Formats: sequence, structure tokens, C-alpha cells
Amino acid sequence: MKHPHPADLADLALADEASGTLDTRTAHLAACDRCRAELDSLRRVVRAARAVSPDDVPAPPPERVWQVISAELDLAPP
Repeated sequence: MKHPHPADLADLALADEASGTLDTRTAHLAACDRCRAELDSLRRVVRAARAVSPDDVPAPPPERVWQVISAELDLAPP
């Protein structure tokens, strides 16, 4: 039994999330626990990535944080 290429599993994960249906027509996915687990993992990543909103983006740290880091690393100021 030949495992699908990782890109094919990624395509299935993306298509599944977009369409709401999983292509389980292949005998391989129906029979291979490892590939199904990989597909499930990819689907979780797709769901998480699509759920990101602007509020999820971290705010940059205050300038003083960079000043302390620069001082500790003995970096010249920009």
C-alpha cells in the first residue's frame, strides 16, 4: 500500500475545511491509520489558521524591551 504524498494530504485537509466534506473515497485513507492521523493533524492546523483574527496578532513589545536586549547583547543602537 503506497502512502499519499504529504502535499496530497495537505490538499485534502484544505479541501475538507473549505467544502465541509472529506474525500474518503480512497481505499488507502480508509485503511491506513497513520495517514488518517496525519490528515486529522493537518485539518486541525487548517482550522486553527483559518480562525486567526487581527486580535490574535501579538502587539510589539515596548521600545525599552529592545533597549535591554540590545544592551545585554552589546549591540550598537540602530
